Amino acid sequence: YCYVLHFAADPAGELFWAETEPNDDNFSSESLQTNDDGVLAVAGRIDPMGDVDHYLFQGSVGQQANVSLAARTAGSALEAHLRVVSPGDVELISLNVMASEGTGFEDLDLPESGTYHIEVTSSDELAGGVDQWYVLEVEVN
Repeated sequence: YCYVLHFAADPAGELFWAETEPNDDNFSSESLQTNDDGVLAVAGRIDPMGDVDHYLFQGSVGQQANVSLAARTAGSALEAHLRVVSPGDVELISLNVMASEGTGFEDLDLPESGTYHIEVTSSDELAGGVDQWYVLEVEVN
């Protein structure tokens, strides 16, 4: 038998909720939780290959959201696909990002009130694994 154990140490004051599986489709989407800094944050993993993680957050018309995705572990090879969809099923963001470099969208205008949907997966459907950790943060203003 072979077991792999991963440890992560976060800088002081940072808190990320771990994703809860299954969250692999719209019906099992997970609501993002607020951390001590008032930011919606989750630590997730693209595992197994082809995994798609689904998250939800609330927003109101006229608000803006800052969305960021970054690698959870140093040297992560995860090239993620990030997608944000409005309550009316309008795609607001859809692009590939290198998690090791981190990326973000600031001042994303929220066009309507309701529940917004975020999908995170690998840009390569054959990628994924136990080392494909990421941190997703959403701040709504």
